[in-house]
Amino acid sequence: MASKYTALPVSEAKWATTTDDGTEETGSSSRGFRYMAIAALAAVSILLIFTSASTYTILSPSQEDFIPFQLNAYPPQTVEEDLYRDRLVALNTSDPIVPSTTNTKGLRYAILLPTFSGHFAFVVDFFQSLKCLCTDFQEVDFNIIVSDYQELQDLELLLSQLEPCHSTFSRFDTPPGNINGPNPRATIVTLYDVLPPTLQKTEGISTNDTGPLLAHRGKYIYQSIKKLSAAFHFDYDWALWLDSEAIAVRPFSIRNTFDTYVKHPTIWRSRMSKNQGQHEIMNNTAMVLGRSIESFGLPFWTLESVEWIIEKPIINDLYSYVSAAHATDFWTVWLDQGINFEVNLYNMHIHARKLETVDSIFSKYQVLETEREMIRFGMAPAFPQMETAQGTGFLERGFSLLRHPNIQPNFSGFLSRYGQRLFRMDDLGVADPEVIDRFLLDTPIDLLCSGAPPLHRWWGERVERGEIQVGKREEGEDGGGS
Repeated sequence: MASKYTALPVSEAKWATTTDDGTEETGSSSRGFRYMAIAALAAVSILLIFTSASTYTILSPSQEDFIPFQLNAYPPQTVEEDLYRDRLVALNTSDPIVPSTTNTKGLRYAILLPTFSGHFAFVVDFFQSLKCLCTDFQEVDFNIIVSDYQELQDLELLLSQLEPCHSTFSRFDTPPGNINGPNPRATIVTLYDVLPPTLQKTEGISTNDTGPLLAHRGKYIYQSIKKLSAAFHFDYDWALWLDSEAIAVRPFSIRNTFDTYVKHPTIWRSRMSKNQGQHEIMNNTAMVLGRSIESFGLPFWTLESVEWIIEKPIINDLYSYVSAAHATDFWTVWLDQGINFEVNLYNMHIHARKLETVDSIFSKYQVLETEREMIRFGMAPAFPQMETAQGTGFLERGFSLLRHPNIQPNFSGFLSRYGQRLFRMDDLGVADPEVIDRFLLDTPIDLLCSGAPPLHRWWGERVERGEIQVGKREEGEDGGGS
């Protein structure tokens, strides 16, 4: 099925006009003298533009801060306009990134990882990959939230028994400082320890058993309670909500992962809210914030990027804002509105607050629409792989786009341009192994943060078969940067 968002190359771009007799003509056919006249006028206009100024300059306090960018005269557009009527101008894939004024030195970063006994094997694999591939894990606080005290004891034991790191790990040479290095340290708490008083009073729960809360609220709300409780409880400047089934992809600096995002924080939205369940989630989310989904549009969806990095001042503002809007405490409001996920809530709050305040806490964020930015990067031909999907976003399960031949370089360029170092990869068979390799290493991706497959076992088996070599890169795998 042809995509409704397919971008046309300039040579094939068409437009439509209506003649005096009411018939429609396309711009790819001849129009005679009147179009020659129009073309001549256009040529004169273009000449005047280029003789006066070849670039448009963003206004800035001083000339040194000017950031010029070239107007894109022929931006990629869509073929059909029944769903996507936007006209893309001004930006293109080569625009310079606005220099960040954020000083990341001294910022306290944290990982907030909720889990349970059924996922402990994933947690062990994650920390093993960190131990052998992450060069500075000691600079980030790792906070793990488990369901009860027995789980706490079991996980502490498992994490104390990580394997030593030798000279190689998976397909990589182990960073020298990680060889025979220490285990990452983690603070493990029970959910009860971080629960607000409102929920600690739930009948039957204690530090030894939060099962009644799970039974009463269901697994999705229970998981969100773990994430939100930890976000309010722990001390940090920026933190990452991370799922149990995460894995470190390659040798990397986790502080650099945070720094890359913090310097240019981005909230992603899309038009992927398509079924009743998604509409309810977004409507419930808006109601928690004291807002109406009509302000954002029914297709509005905010669970896009899986780069779930949160900022403590915004988490605090979220709590205060919701409490003030409803004249009661945050938790009562949030729990009374049905299913709404913490990521949707956090992202919508930033989007909404940017509409009503110039406070620098919010103004430093850019809010981007996934579909528009992907079209800029020439990814529209891959849209049929995702545009009809329901219950997800373009970026949340963006790995499906790799099914389209030759889209990987565009996708890597897109993610790299916006500092997206975290990704979800449910299926290593979604494309040829070489395509997966280039995507993960060229982008580069630091962490698979949700739905992670057995990546390093997959690479290890390919090393054993002689398909790839440890420490060697295939042709075209330049690896981006660290």
